Amino acid sequence: MPIRLNQLRDILQGLGYSASAMESSEPGLSIAMRMHGESRKVGVLPDQSGENLHLRSLVSYCVESRPSLLDVLRATAAFNLRNRTVRLGWEAGEKAILACADLWLIGEASPVRSIEHFLHRFQSELEVCGPVLRGVVLGQSPVALNVPAEIDDDLI
Repeated sequence: MPIRLNQLRDILQGLGYSASAMESSEPGLSIAMRMHGESRKVGVLPDQSGENLHLRSLVSYCVESRPSLLDVLRATAAFNLRNRTVRLGWEAGEKAILACADLWLIGEASPVRSIEHFLHRFQSELEVCGPVLRGVVLGQSPVALNVPAEIDDDLI
């Protein structure tokens, strides 16, 4: 069953999130998630068909000139290799590492439980990767942060 923006807002509010219009040209909603004692904005965007839900959130700012950029990309690749739900990527235009995830709602008569589980999974993955990536951005050793050494430059 396709989901529309007003239905999505009702579902998110029913799950206890305060949903507001996103501050962009894309039709979507913004919610706040508590992670490590701070509030993080998460964009929740249904596609035009209403059959796919996309989540997006800032993990850390990271400019191109940062000496640790290669280590940041290695840590991002390591996370992506081990995770199938949330994907991390460096957006040069935004000078940031973003986390993204997609949920297909095809065939869901009532998507509430799927959306609730999806949001919790997204949050828990960000709680794991966020501190690691922020540490690497600040110049901490990826080894000290448990980023696998087998991540090869060819993956980046």
